[in-house]
Amino acid sequence: MNIDDILILRTTFLLAPYIIISYVFYKFIRDDFFMKPRTNVQLNYSMCCLVISFIWIVLWNISLHKFSFLGFTINHGQSSAGQTILILLGILGAVYGWLFTTKSQYINSRKNHSIQTLMSSRLSTSYVEKFDLLNEILLEQKHVPLSYETFENLSPEQKMAVMYALNYYEYVAVGIRFGDLDEHLIKNTLLSNILGTYTFLENVINYKSQNAPTCLEHLKALRVRWKGDKKFKIFNF
Repeated sequence: MNIDDILILRTTFLLAPYIIISYVFYKFIRDDFFMKPRTNVQLNYSMCCLVISFIWIVLWNISLHKFSFLGFTINHGQSSAGQTILILLGILGAVYGWLFTTKSQYINSRKNHSIQTLMSSRLSTSYVEKFDLLNEILLEQKHVPLSYETFENLSPEQKMAVMYALNYYEYVAVGIRFGDLDEHLIKNTLLSNILGTYTFLENVINYKSQNAPTCLEHLKALRVRWKGDKKFKIFNF
């Protein structure tokens, strides 16, 4: 085996853990439901790569210091391996702590925003009036899904209440898909409301979507995701 082959093998061995962790995140944690990468998942990926880097540096310093990687070598000089490891551990702890704090702040901020969104809607007079009208329609129909013909025969106030409810849940779905609202908090709070409303108004939603495919597209995606619990990913980093 010549020197070039040894360098290639050594570099492959060095990069293998990063490739594996990238594959795991891409294959099992990445979620196409979300419209942009989730910040907490990106921070988790960074922390995993940081831990791998620390482990490699420790092994390099203890057992592999005679070898060079990517053109870099370790020169111990007067410093001992133990002192070098302590310095690296301190750097790792500082960076890891900063990432963990950033992640915690992001999660708390998202949850607070989700709670404020739920509370503000409950305190809204317009919200209460529109959903009271929707409940009246639901009782009149005896929980039978509303047909589009029946929807057309509703009063203007009742039609406005129906569209208000759909637009509100579409807003919630957009917030979840873009990472602005906490999915688990919203799911545990509004699951039955959103799925029940969608089932009752499914004919209206389908009719509206015929001429405008993007109409209520986020609500439809959320309904598909939540209706099949087996498809609902429980990764909550």
